[in-house]
Amino acid sequence: MPNGFISIVLNAHLPFIRQPDGRKHLEETWFYETMIESYLPILQVLRRLDDAETPGTITISLSAPLLAMMADRRLLERLEEHLDRLVELTDAEVGRRRDDPEFAHAAEFYKGRIASVREFFIHDLDRDLIQEFSRLAESGRIELITSTGTHALLPLMHLVSSKRAQVKASVDYFELLFGDKPRGMWLAECAFAPGIDGLLAERGVFYSFVEGNAIQHAESTPIYGNYSPLVTPEGVVFFGRDELVRSQIWDPEGYSSDPIYRDFDLDIVTELSDDEVIDFTMQDGSLVSTGLKYYAITGTVGPDDKLPYNPERAAERAWEHARHFVEERAAQVRAAAERMEDRPPHITCPFDASFFGHWWFEGPQFLEGIFHHAQKHPELQFGSPIDFLREEPIQQQTMPAISTWGEDGYFKMWLGPQNAWFYRYLHNAELTMRELVDEFEGASGQQSRALRQAARELMLAQSSDWAFIIRTNVDTEYAIERVESHLSNFQNLTSQLRDDAIDEQFLTDLEATNNIFPDLDWQAWKGSVR
Repeated sequence: MPNGFISIVLNAHLPFIRQPDGRKHLEETWFYETMIESYLPILQVLRRLDDAETPGTITISLSAPLLAMMADRRLLERLEEHLDRLVELTDAEVGRRRDDPEFAHAAEFYKGRIASVREFFIHDLDRDLIQEFSRLAESGRIELITSTGTHALLPLMHLVSSKRAQVKASVDYFELLFGDKPRGMWLAECAFAPGIDGLLAERGVFYSFVEGNAIQHAESTPIYGNYSPLVTPEGVVFFGRDELVRSQIWDPEGYSSDPIYRDFDLDIVTELSDDEVIDFTMQDGSLVSTGLKYYAITGTVGPDDKLPYNPERAAERAWEHARHFVEERAAQVRAAAERMEDRPPHITCPFDASFFGHWWFEGPQFLEGIFHHAQKHPELQFGSPIDFLREEPIQQQTMPAISTWGEDGYFKMWLGPQNAWFYRYLHNAELTMRELVDEFEGASGQQSRALRQAARELMLAQSSDWAFIIRTNVDTEYAIERVESHLSNFQNLTSQLRDDAIDEQFLTDLEATNNIFPDLDWQAWKGSVR
């Protein structure tokens, strides 16, 4: 048995975005950027690890909205078109920077990188990301789990039946795509409150993740602190995020802020010719990132004082940081093991998957380096929570505390002066949905379709992304528009059902656009008020 277990957990999620009109939409570029900068590079890393038979497992949560977009043929076609545009742009950049000693090398680097990602997506994966995740799960390279429905904050919802519907929808969709029920579930924003464990248990989910403060302030004092999970009376095991890991990677003094790494903000889009910039200009005239950035973080200096980005030096630094990370975990395990006589410590390392690649460009290389360097530390097992629970099936039973991750750890990002206003409308819609289920019990045909679409619209409005975007004051108008449009669609369908006057074209258009959860069980909203 190893002296310590370490679980790296990546939550892969984007809000559901689908624009069938063919126009350029800002929000659709979110999908392209995270696919090209995070999810595809991470898959490349996982395949290399698999081909080299490097030991270790990563746990990956794929949210239902992201899975729906990954399975959408139209979006995948547009992703390929976007990659083609980037190939043309990098070719032009190589020519433009050929005699520029500061940036010529970076231009060549981007040309090779985009070509590699495109080749991987089109030829290696045959554009089928779902199949690749499934293959990696079967090989044991990843432990594949899901998250809560449309990434809704369950504790902020009004009805138990509405929470239950979110959990059920994600489990059902995961099983539809992968053939098996998920053993674990990522709670959106790590938001937990007592009772949620029972909803997970109902669907066969037996482990999840919470912020470290949920463990520290549990109903009973945790015997092993955050180095061992807690199990609730419902039998669901909760792993708490390790604060030391978070700070070493994420904090301003952490790995990802190293001056050598690529600067996130300074994109070349403002330097493009009129012909080139058209490809990166949205319907409203706004410009979006090309992903080609030539400057390093450098430090606390202005844009004019940034140093040129050196990809090789950054890659070497990521490899060195990975080595340091593994050695730090070994030291952490040794210190914790001295206080734990009957079991090895477990360190939980959960992050947003998009942090690795999109926000921290060298992040995927860092992940690959971890598993490379871990081979020199046989006392550590980089595995999934399942691996740990097989070795240690008995855990302390108590209830974790109410909590989230994010600023201050208690819902602050999702419930404050900027965004609290719309929860009353969401709660009223939940009550209406429950009433509809009772009023139209046994409905079929067009009525059943309308009820299912009404449920989809409600679930899409409940996504935690909208509250977060409004709180950060970035793309606020878009987030408000999404909440209002989904609730408006819900209200229109409600009126049409009750008036026995369903607009077939309106319903069909909504089904084509907001088509998440093809087999959504609208009767899941049946139940008590609280």
